[in-house]
Amino acid sequence: MQRNTFIYKSRLTVPVRFFSVVVVLVAAVFLGACDAPFGWDSSASGSVVVSLDGMTSLSPQMLLPETAMDVAEYRITGVGPDAAEFEATTSGETVEIENLRVGEWTLDVSAFNADMIEIGYGRSTVLIRRGETASIGVALRPLVGTGSLSLSVTWPAGEIADGNVVAALTPFGGDAQQLEFTASGDASATYHAAEIAAGYYSMVLQLRDGETVVAGAVETVRVVHGAETSGVFDFADLNHPTGDIEIIVVLDMAEPLTAVISGAADVLPYGDTMTALATVENAGSAEVFYAWYLNGAGIGDGESVVVGSDLRPGTYRLDVIVFTADGVRSGSASHGFRVE
Repeated sequence: MQRNTFIYKSRLTVPVRFFSVVVVLVAAVFLGACDAPFGWDSSASGSVVVSLDGMTSLSPQMLLPETAMDVAEYRITGVGPDAAEFEATTSGETVEIENLRVGEWTLDVSAFNADMIEIGYGRSTVLIRRGETASIGVALRPLVGTGSLSLSVTWPAGEIADGNVVAALTPFGGDAQQLEFTASGDASATYHAAEIAAGYYSMVLQLRDGETVVAGAVETVRVVHGAETSGVFDFADLNHPTGDIEIIVVLDMAEPLTAVISGAADVLPYGDTMTALATVENAGSAEVFYAWYLNGAGIGDGESVVVGSDLRPGTYRLDVIVFTADGVRSGSASHGFRVE
């Protein structure tokens, strides 16, 4: 059921429509539609219509914040001529308020989830002229600020002598931030940071025995202002391949890409090869780049990769990071298999 709430200050009226990440405002003048309220000329007034459509939920196979990013309610405020104000709250697609005074208005739009936590904000101005229709776009983006990140890595006790975790977090177009894990002495290590800048990151993580890599993973991480993002990596089977870390830059805003790996076997006979193919379900017409990893080591780019001919018996995790050519969207997928 749609819920609309209006609070009027200085005796004003206004309408509203929010459009995914863009708010479109249309001002229309109503002449002679109603009596002039509060002693001012309603023929010199207009109205604003704002269309609203909430943010979509996020895709899996990556580390996401605990705070839900689905919009349940929009709160719209406007400040106009002579300090006139209005407030409107809606959970539906449209809400209309009439007799808005002619002149320049500043509009603020905030998005809230079902727990009434603010998750998005945008601001713009619109000039309403008598007898004309005006339109304006307002970019509604995730809140700027910081969130927390908590990570836990576990492995079988007694299988490695000097277990340690090497990991890096990289924003799109930025420098890698090394993550300092604390070993617990019980075949586990943890990391926690209370203040990480909100946005998307590429995380490369390796479990090592001394300097030897025994397991690894690469995933996209999203941090949201005021929320916690957490992840647990349980490396149950270990082996000892070596490799280098390649840092991949990913988007810092927009919905994540949904990546799927196909063609990869669960068990690969020793000496055989297999071709894994990555597809992206929601890239639209955007050009997509690919980066493949095997146990955290870069092994190629492109939609597909061939693995297996030089692999020793053991357990492997195949990861792919995908990102658009403009660098504003990213995603990841993984597939575990054994060589026997």
